[in-house]
Amino acid sequence: MLLPVKNKLIQFININFGYYRQCRHCRHLLIIILIILVFLSLLNNELKPGIMKRVIILSVLLIFASVIVMGQGRRRSMTTNPNSGYANFNEGAAGYGLGTTSLPNSEYYYGAITTHGYQLNIYGFNVNQSFFAGLGSGVLFHEGNPMIPLYLDLRFFWNIKHIAPYIMGEGGFLFNPNDVDKKTLLMINAGGGIQFNFADNFSVSLGPGIGIQMGVDGRRSFAFARAGFNFKTR
Repeated sequence: MLLPVKNKLIQFININFGYYRQCRHCRHLLIIILIILVFLSLLNNELKPGIMKRVIILSVLLIFASVIVMGQGRRRSMTTNPNSGYANFNEGAAGYGLGTTSLPNSEYYYGAITTHGYQLNIYGFNVNQSFFAGLGSGVLFHEGNPMIPLYLDLRFFWNIKHIAPYIMGEGGFLFNPNDVDKKTLLMINAGGGIQFNFADNFSVSLGPGIGIQMGVDGRRSFAFARAGFNFKTR
């Protein structure tokens, strides 16, 4: 009696998670996502303890499901672009304060950031996507006061000929050089945009986003826009 149930379960997994079976890099991507989710959970000191546990359990289940799927049947052919490898994003940024702006450094900011990491390009079976993970820093002037961000950056691209829409997420810290102990902020950003590819190793990106910055004195919210140029290995 258990055999038909097992076959139907395998069929359901193959249909709903077929993409993960095709991609031999998905386990690596899911592990990276797990690490980032745990990292962001640890950063957000306002989360209840139970939320972090649920995030970890959900991520582990995703990884376990991908391993089961890839173990069923023969893997389909997927290839990675030879120029997968090091990539960087160099962007100018400007943000406008949302909601309450009575806190210090909550009205606006501007500055420049640079992010460096690894970009994986996946091709095959109508799949043309890229995944990037890296670390970034720079200088942001909040109401004229310099602050130094240090963050983890995650981006996912849908490559369509010469343009690539993308979504991104960041988490890290914003250090105040004048008082690192008391004025350092927790920073979480989310956004998206479009990348214009002018060559295999050069592109220009533009996009909006929203972000929050939390410190001992309260929470700040911003809408921001970024524009910049990007390089990657051939």
